[in-house]
Amino acid sequence: MEKYGFVYIWMDRKHKRFYIGCHWGTQDDGYICSSNWMRRSYKRRPNDFKRRILEKVVSRDQLLIAEGKWLYLIPNEELGKKYYNLTNHVNGHWTSDNEKQISIKEKISNTKKKFWSSPESEAAREKIRQLNKEKGIKPPSRKGVPGWNKGLTKDTDQRIKNNSIAISKPKSNTKLMGRYNKFRDSLKQMTEGEING
Repeated sequence: MEKYGFVYIWMDRKHKRFYIGCHWGTQDDGYICSSNWMRRSYKRRPNDFKRRILEKVVSRDQLLIAEGKWLYLIPNEELGKKYYNLTNHVNGHWTSDNEKQISIKEKISNTKKKFWSSPESEAAREKIRQLNKEKGIKPPSRKGVPGWNKGLTKDTDQRIKNNSIAISKPKSNTKLMGRYNKFRDSLKQMTEGEING
């Protein structure tokens, strides 16, 4: 999906408070906002918040200009009271300057590499792995993958057995056909014994 910019307003229905911000991405990518204060409130009471898109833009430069236009409409005396916003002007964001963006991305990448390659990080990863195992949380590599036997019933087991026999049936060799028939007959007897018993 192609990214774009948009200016949004969040409304906290419980406290009748607003937050205006902008984001470069998509509307459903999970981004909340950059305000720690508002984000903490949202995490505690997500059902009390509603977001509305005020304006969409196609370039990052236009995005900051559009956000500034909307922030300028907030009266100074309402900052931090009626709004989660603490300032009503746009500071030059590091993503708007290409040179800054490259150097900051490199710094972030180097810091992450340094952390995850250290021996302490291996211990930290193991600790996180154990805690997640206790809580029943799947690692990202297993998300969306069902358990190997999830949802199998006796009926499903029987269909799987029948299909696997049909698929592996030998085509021409008479010696193999004799073995196959014996195996099939013994399997039928076993399954009939389970069903009847």
